[in-house]
Amino acid sequence: MTDRAALRTLVLAVAALATLFSLSFIATPVKFLAADVPISHLLAVGQVTFRASVAIESVLLFALFVSTRGTSRRLIIVAIANVAIQWIVIMPELNNRTLALIAGAVVEPSSLHNWWIGLDVTRLAIYAFVVHTCAHHLRETARTNGLES
Repeated sequence: MTDRAALRTLVLAVAALATLFSLSFIATPVKFLAADVPISHLLAVGQVTFRASVAIESVLLFALFVSTRGTSRRLIIVAIANVAIQWIVIMPELNNRTLALIAGAVVEPSSLHNWWIGLDVTRLAIYAFVVHTCAHHLRETARTNGLES
């Protein structure tokens, strides 16, 4: 891996990690703390937020797939599969539940949110691994170049 490729991949992985963390683990739960906002409005905002986050993360995942090699690329493929599972398998049911709640229906508890969170945490770990790998490469290159000078 060249230094330029490592730096590009590092930036992409940090962007993916920051996007996923900020939208899924900060913005999503915090919106429910808003006082005097009907739950139906919060759920509608959540739907828009999730669509935006998957669009952003999908672009970053494509760029990471192109940019990575070896173990990092295999892990990015796992991350892509995680997003696919979330949006093809889990999201339709969560969306139906959200629409029912917005309409005022009572919805039974479900483990779907736990599965969603587990897949998000898996991707956070993948992005952190890629960040670590690239940072390690850049540190080693800097150390080696510093010794050779």
